[in-house]
Amino acid sequence: IGSNWFTVIHSRSPMVDPTTGDEAALRGAVLPIKDGLALGTLIDARPARFAVAAGDSLDLDVTVRAPEDAGLAAGSLTLRVPDGWDASQEVRVPALRAGQSHDLTVTVTPPVGADQGNVQVGLDLTVGKASGSTIAQIRVSGAVEATIEALPEIAEFRDWTSEVGMEHLNALVPELMAIGIGRTRDLQIEVTNHSGEPTAGQVAIEVPAGFEVEPAVVDFPAVDPDDRTQVTVQLSQTDPDMPAANRADNEGRWPVTITTTTESGTASREVTLNVVPTTTVPRIGDEAVTIDGQWSSQKYPGEELDVSALWDGEATTAEDVSGSAWISHDDEALYVFVHVVDDIRGTILPTEDNKRQRRTDSIEIYLDPRGDAPNTAHTFIAGIMPSMDSMTGAPGVGRDRDNWQGPADETAPGMEVAVVMADTEQDYAGYDVEARIPLEVLPDHIDPDRLGFNVVINDSDTQDKAAQTRTGWSTYPGMRADPWRWGLCTVPGLSDQASAPKEPQLPDTAAQSVESPQSILQSSDDGVPLGGWPALRRPVKVRSARLVDGEVRARVVTTVAGTLRAFVWDGEQIVGQVTTEPGKGSHEIAIEVEDTDGTAVEDWQLVVSLSSDDRVSSAVVAVG
Repeated sequence: IGSNWFTVIHSRSPMVDPTTGDEAALRGAVLPIKDGLALGTLIDARPARFAVAAGDSLDLDVTVRAPEDAGLAAGSLTLRVPDGWDASQEVRVPALRAGQSHDLTVTVTPPVGADQGNVQVGLDLTVGKASGSTIAQIRVSGAVEATIEALPEIAEFRDWTSEVGMEHLNALVPELMAIGIGRTRDLQIEVTNHSGEPTAGQVAIEVPAGFEVEPAVVDFPAVDPDDRTQVTVQLSQTDPDMPAANRADNEGRWPVTITTTTESGTASREVTLNVVPTTTVPRIGDEAVTIDGQWSSQKYPGEELDVSALWDGEATTAEDVSGSAWISHDDEALYVFVHVVDDIRGTILPTEDNKRQRRTDSIEIYLDPRGDAPNTAHTFIAGIMPSMDSMTGAPGVGRDRDNWQGPADETAPGMEVAVVMADTEQDYAGYDVEARIPLEVLPDHIDPDRLGFNVVINDSDTQDKAAQTRTGWSTYPGMRADPWRWGLCTVPGLSDQASAPKEPQLPDTAAQSVESPQSILQSSDDGVPLGGWPALRRPVKVRSARLVDGEVRARVVTTVAGTLRAFVWDGEQIVGQVTTEPGKGSHEIAIEVEDTDGTAVEDWQLVVSLSSDDRVSSAVVAVG
């Protein structure tokens, strides 16, 4: 797998310039460095904290260790810091025996007024004519800084990076928030004191045109060192004509600057605001709604939603893929109608393959009942393929990666779906989908002020079970996993029954390599143990395998007791299998096989796996 990007989480070994070649990430760790220190030398730098206010000093604890198999002569450690910084002078490192360590502490001080942001402090260890370098990653901060309160999943990530001392990884996750078109929301601002003194001040929030914040400047009381507080402002989106999601020229990334002012100076952080589309879900009458795949203004009196914006894949024409959606409700259900324009029908999957709808022509309906789900385990996501088996087959309907994924007849009882589509691929020009989704199958009661909603169209023009283009209503990157990037709806006429979340029913089963003939074949070929488990110290062996009277008889030798799985593989499918629990020793097994008429028995193989105490082994022999 090709890659041109590696992230240094932490380095305890000498490093080289990452642009020096494909092996750069390995040099100093598992490969030697030319003219460098002996392989196995450790230089481990650990800052006392990640953020240091300009003008304050920061200690770095450093450990130098000799390789386990060789001593390290005496040398010196020097620091590389940006211009204007103060740093400890050269430090002597004594000679070390094999495996011996030496600990020392050095100090760096960014000047008052230093540029804020992430900085790499270089550490160079010189021993005779050999040398090695590593880095310590820190951030120059303002004395006091403010930013938006993190989303739950980002906050969890930051808690982890803080716990393990890897806060520089926070730079990989941008600071994000969302607001709906025409909406107002509370915005929590988090103020952190990085200085050594209790400090008070004020925060100013600057927003682009089309937004307002009230108040734009807010005072905060004294915050103790390494402590934080919060202030709250109201953010409003005021331009109804602003393009939503990634339809804007800036791809929907609206910059917001948060500036903190104290007696020590100012510090600014820029965060990103996403704008999601909004609509109203009208209430329809009390008469029963017929789900027949036919649109009418009586069933769908609300706004027509454009679901043609490119979300993923190749940009194309409206004739290739585009669509519209409508949503309405009564006291019992939500109703969604999706009109899809499409010129070529993708793979028509068999009925038994009613899953992973994104592989072919299909739609997805996303619902976040409270509009605040931290992830999709608290949402409802329907995947609908217009037909299975043939152009006139029944639609494939299921729930995918949500609160309870699986076939809709099991996970969404009472859900109804109707599809109108041409009977032949020659006449195919798209399809209409109508769905009734009972409120009782949603993972929580609906908050009528902020129902999260989205529609996605998956478009495939090929027969290889792959979609080329995906469009939708709220089309931010990452939308599939981030409910906060979905559109927002108000649902007038529906009372809020308060939150009563259902516990997610998450799948806890997975395919096991020891039960897969293809995996066993691969493991026997490349020597990599099945499933990443440690290999048995002495492998399983198959002494013979013969076809006799409709069964494959084999002699298998096991060096430990365990679970033995044996499969007869004809090159495309399993034609016989057996699972036993043998002890240590030589064993005869018999595997009944399917009718062999018309098959090339000479191509059959017996593939075997043995698992015991979290160790595995595999073997493959031809069937004679």
